[in-house]
Amino acid sequence: MKILATILSYPSFYLLYWVSRYIYLSTVDSSTTVEDIVSAEWVIAGSSCGLVCFVNYLVFDSSSVFIGAIMVFITSAAIYMPYSLGLVVVYNISCLGCITYSIWKK
Repeated sequence: MKILATILSYPSFYLLYWVSRYIYLSTVDSSTTVEDIVSAEWVIAGSSCGLVCFVNYLVFDSSSVFIGAIMVFITSAAIYMPYSLGLVVVYNISCLGCITYSIWKK
């Protein structure tokens, strides 16, 4: 059951992220700066990860209810770092690690 949850949680995280990102980008007007868009993308990804972690907590009743809060701290640090491909890769790996931890931690 946990293997299936892991396989389903990763695509659901990215699907939730892309849908939320699309909704946000459809509301952007001409006065929005690039920094605002980048900051919003970090927040959307972190909150999507936190939501998937919370759903996994409810399903498996694990002791990792606050694992999504780690993504809040990582997101708040990533917003102020210089934007690079390496940072995006490390951020996505940390999101997937938090999701995996929320499923497998008992």
